[in-house]
Parts: sequence; structure tokens; C-alpha cells
Amino acid sequence: MRKGWIIILGVIVLIFGAYYIHQSLTQLGPETFEAFEQTDMLILESRCEELQTTEQKDLCYNNLANKDASYCEKIVDEDIKNNCLAQKNIPYNITICENMQDLEDKEHCISFVAGNTNNPELCKSLSDRIADMCYQRIMFEHEQQDLTFCQNFKLQQSKDRCYLIFASKKGDISLCENVEEYSETFYGSREDCYAAVAFAKSDIRLCEKITLSNYKEQECYLPIAVDTEEIGLCGKITDKSLKKQCKEEIKGSLAFLYFYI
Repeated sequence: MRKGWIIILGVIVLIFGAYYIHQSLTQLGPETFEAFEQTDMLILESRCEELQTTEQKDLCYNNLANKDASYCEKIVDEDIKNNCLAQKNIPYNITICENMQDLEDKEHCISFVAGNTNNPELCKSLSDRIADMCYQRIMFEHEQQDLTFCQNFKLQQSKDRCYLIFASKKGDISLCENVEEYSETFYGSREDCYAAVAFAKSDIRLCEKITLSNYKEQECYLPIAVDTEEIGLCGKITDKSLKKQCKEEIKGSLAFLYFYI
């Protein structure tokens, strides 16, 4: 019996102790919590300093930089330091990029600078693939509205995708004429541009611009019919299995909506 009372008293003490700690913590201001975090970082920093090799210390500081980017400056190896500076979202500047030894890392860094500063001029000196990634970053992050921006891309496929995106966003199928008739990967071809605009406008009549019948049915008729849930549009599909898929997808979608109404 005495043992039972001891257990009960122990539980009560734990409950009141937890309540007291909770109350104490809720009364602490943000400055106190910040001090706790800084203390933790100092402890972790001291552990980095205790490591044997420079490489180990550099990797340790690189990890700490996830919490505090200033730790990048403690890294000795220049490549690791520069990568740390680039990856921890410190405001990019060309000086950081130019100090990078690896050419690809340097080009990616310049690409980020160009994107952050909306400066397509910085993309020009880059290799074709990374230059196009650079232009694409600017295009999406800064919502380019000028169609002539597509001329900046170095690879034809990239230019074609750019025109396709503009045509789709503006709902203007005439812009697809800027796209090459066919491309190596097909994605980004003029036919694909027609399908993209037709889908964006939910206008199945625009699919008639597509000359390849199989592609027209699979990539234009089917997506529009399913998206608009117009089962009658499935009738334009001649391929039996594709027509069946079209009807089943729409029926399934309508049944799902009916169940939740």
C-alpha cells in the first residue's frame, strides 16, 4: 500500500513539475529562446573545432551553415566554401562565382545571379545547356511578357518550348508558327504547341490544326474531353481503346463528384 502511495506522489510531482516548466517557458521572451539557440550553435561550433582534419572541420562548418550561413566563412577549402556560399542562399554576386574552380559550378552560380537580378546578359557567356537554363530561370521567375525573349535561347528546342509557353499562356495559336514543325524529342514541336493552346482554351476545334491523327486524338481530343468532362467529345476519337478510356475517365470523374455532392 505504501508503495502505491509513493508512485501516486511521484506522478503528482511530475505533473506539477511539467506544469511549472511549461509556465516558465511561456513567460520567456524571444530573446531568451534566441540565446538558447546561440548557445547550442556555440557548442556545435566547438565540436567542429575539436575535429582532427581540416576536411572534417570544413564539412562540419558546411553543415552548421544550414542554420547560420556565416559559418561558410570558416571553411578553409575554397571550393567547399564557394559551394557553401552559393547553396546557402547568400545574396549572389559575380565575385563569388568567379572564385569557383569548377567550371560547371561557376556557370550554375552565374545562372543564379542572373535569375536573382533579372539580368539575361549574364547568360550569354555560358555554355548552351546552362545558358538556356539561365534564360528559363529569368523567364519564369520574372514572368517575361515579351515574345522576343525567346530569341535569347541558344538551342532550338529551348526556343520552341519558349514559344509554346507564350502561345499557351496567351491562348494565341498563331504564335505556334514560330515553332519548328518537328523537333528531335517531339515535345516542343509545332504539333505540340497546337495541342497546348487547344487545351489552354478548352477548344477542341483547334485540334484540327494537328496533322498526325494518333497524336491529335491522344494529346488533344482526349485531354480536352476529360478536362471539360464533356463525354460527347469522346465521339471524335476513332481509336476504340482510346475512346473507351476517354468515356471511363469522365464517368469516373463525374461519379466521384456526385459522391461528394
